[in-house]
Amino acid sequence: MTDAISNAAFVSFNFGKGLGGHYFSMAETIRSGIFADPLVIDLGFRPAPPLDGLRTHVIYHGWVGHWTARRRLRDAVAKANTQVVFCYDIHAYDITAWALANTPTQVVYVKCGGPTLTLYTPKPHNLIVYSDEDDAFFERRLAGAIRAKIPNRVSETSLAAKQIPLSPEAKAWLDAHNGAEKIVCIARLSHSYANKIQRAVDYLEAQRRAGRQATLTLIGYVQHEEVMNDLKTLNSEYVQILTDPFHTKDAGRFLSNFDTAITTGRGTVEAVLLGVNVLVPYDASRKLARLTSASYTGLFRTNFSGRAKPEEVKVTGYFSQTDMADVRERIRNDFAIENAGPKFRGFLDRLRPPRPVSVRDRFLGYAYFWYRVTQEKSRVLRSFSRNVLKQRLLPGTPK
Repeated sequence: MTDAISNAAFVSFNFGKGLGGHYFSMAETIRSGIFADPLVIDLGFRPAPPLDGLRTHVIYHGWVGHWTARRRLRDAVAKANTQVVFCYDIHAYDITAWALANTPTQVVYVKCGGPTLTLYTPKPHNLIVYSDEDDAFFERRLAGAIRAKIPNRVSETSLAAKQIPLSPEAKAWLDAHNGAEKIVCIARLSHSYANKIQRAVDYLEAQRRAGRQATLTLIGYVQHEEVMNDLKTLNSEYVQILTDPFHTKDAGRFLSNFDTAITTGRGTVEAVLLGVNVLVPYDASRKLARLTSASYTGLFRTNFSGRAKPEEVKVTGYFSQTDMADVRERIRNDFAIENAGPKFRGFLDRLRPPRPVSVRDRFLGYAYFWYRVTQEKSRVLRSFSRNVLKQRLLPGTPK
């Protein structure tokens, strides 16, 4: 067995609930044994729940804590004799790169899910991406950077072991619809995911119009109350909405309770490995495609994100058990944590030396950080990019 990689650290930054898919991928990588006793720094306004039991340091950023956070991070890295730090978001990267400037420690930006960067792009010398989409983007923007594509990491064994029933109330609601197709959509209740949620509602409506019994369970914490208010108009006879911490802390552990999942990103990988039928949004989440051998390549290109273009996705009505087995095998090859060790080692062998962080990069990173803080807290700024859930009511829903 190959020795585990030593003297590594992982850093993430949390603005809000800390329940995004990249935290779970980071946690899975830490647990995998690929890295020997890594330093895990949970940085931000509050701890991220997926890192419970894994973190070695919590560094609270606070409103004016940039300097303090950098100092504490630098001290922790030096004390652990860390040689390489993996940063799982832009702000973790910017703060870490600034903190470790003029030190021999390598800093790696891990670009997980989400759209390609537009407003601000950091300039790492070393980066890991999850998708072909981001790989092509950074090839254009940072041609000299050392890149590796190492997508979401999932352990099939751990995933199966953590599956549990829904809460008694939620399970009773499902059981009351015996024989109905049980559909689930896991998403933050926010403007960013409104289209994905709408596609789940559309699919439910289509099934019921076709005379098929079906129910929809939405699982996600409330990020934007405006979206939750829209969802409250849906008919509770066919739709249940679970926003409590028991269900949202790790929603992936409930996937086995359902027949069909409308998923993106990491959720797609988990649902396939559990044998759940999967529908993935595409065309800016305006359409749904069943994940099949034909549609896999086009949807995989954007990390099953909803951003795949119509011409990239081959939609077919054909789907069999053989096809499902093929998709599951491709998921295992592309995402299994067991296959990641050689990829990480090969990447680390190619790292470029650390570089100074320019005054311009520091200014831009700091300005973008405060833009994000303001965006998270301000309803006014959110309204500029609001993507309101359409008022598409289910049959029998009072207007």
